[in-house]
Amino acid sequence: MLPRSIRYGWLPAVILGALLRIYAQQADPSPNSNHPDNQSPLPTASTTASPKTVNGIAVCPGDWKSHVLPEGVYRVGGEVKQPQATSTPAATFSDESRNLLRERPNPTFDGKSQIALTVDSTGMPKDICVMKQAGYGLDKQAVKAVKQYRFKPATLNGKPVPVRIAVVVDFKLY
Repeated sequence: MLPRSIRYGWLPAVILGALLRIYAQQADPSPNSNHPDNQSPLPTASTTASPKTVNGIAVCPGDWKSHVLPEGVYRVGGEVKQPQATSTPAATFSDESRNLLRERPNPTFDGKSQIALTVDSTGMPKDICVMKQAGYGLDKQAVKAVKQYRFKPATLNGKPVPVRIAVVVDFKLY
């Protein structure tokens, strides 16, 4: 007998395919119709939320990991090879975090800020936003450092392409 993961691994794909066929049948072929029942049920790049700003930094929308990407931007995987970091300057501690550490009797800290960005076809970071916050002003420092990152661009069939990736910026003090 086959393991359960192999026996039932096909089921989500079949259900997703059926749902997509149902949505395609329900969609109105006229693009100019503004009736709510005629709107496409699948999100498009124009309907996704843009990053909101909190304390001067862009925070990623909740649907960042969804399948919707701006046109021409890829995700790493399959034929798309990941970008290679060539320069990753370290992030510095913020004044707020330094003041917090001075108040502690045993000043140790271990925090992470997860940053989403698009690496364009020239290897420059664009559209930077914070996915998971470290707090204490460290996220602003992480974004500042990521803006200085440089990459060898991602490739698709040997040609450079823009990709959306996430990086983790560590803050450690022992």
